Amino acid sequence: MNEDRIKRGFASGAKYCSSRERAPKQVRDKLLSWAFSEEEADLIIEKLKEERFLDAERFARAYCHDKFEFNQWGRVKIRMYIGQFDLPTSVVEEALEGINKEKYHHTLSSLAERKWPGIIAKSEDDYLNRRKLADYLMRKGFEGDLVWKVVNEME
Repeated sequence: MNEDRIKRGFASGAKYCSSRERAPKQVRDKLLSWAFSEEEADLIIEKLKEERFLDAERFARAYCHDKFEFNQWGRVKIRMYIGQFDLPTSVVEEALEGINKEKYHHTLSSLAERKWPGIIAKSEDDYLNRRKLADYLMRKGFEGDLVWKVVNEME
C-alpha cells in the first residue's frame, strides 16, 4: 500500500468528517467511492478514529439529539432510521437514553395539542378522531403506550 495515498485519504476523510458528525459506515462508503480499496479504507478509518475525527458514539448521540429536537421524531422512528448506519445496538440504545424524558413527554403532548384542533374540525366521530391523532403520533415515532396515554387525555 502506498503511504502517500493513505495520507491523502486521511486528509480527505478528516475534511469529510469535519463538516458534521459521520458514522463509520458513511466514511467507509465515501472512501470506497473515492476509489480506495477495502484495506486502505480500514486503515484510514482507524487513523480517523485515533485522531478523534470519527466516533460512533458521538455520531449516535448527535443523530438522536438532532432528529428529536429538530424533526420531533420519537424513539421508535429514530431507532429505525439510525439502523442504516450499522452501529452497535448498545451504542444506539445509550444514545436514545440520552434523550431527556421530560422533554420527550412534553414534545409528544405538544404535538398532540397542535394536531387535535385540525382533526376535530373535520369530524365529530370521537373514536375516529382519537384514532387519527394516535396514528399521526405513531408515524412520528412515539411508542404506542405513551401515545394512547396522551390521546386519552385529549378533550
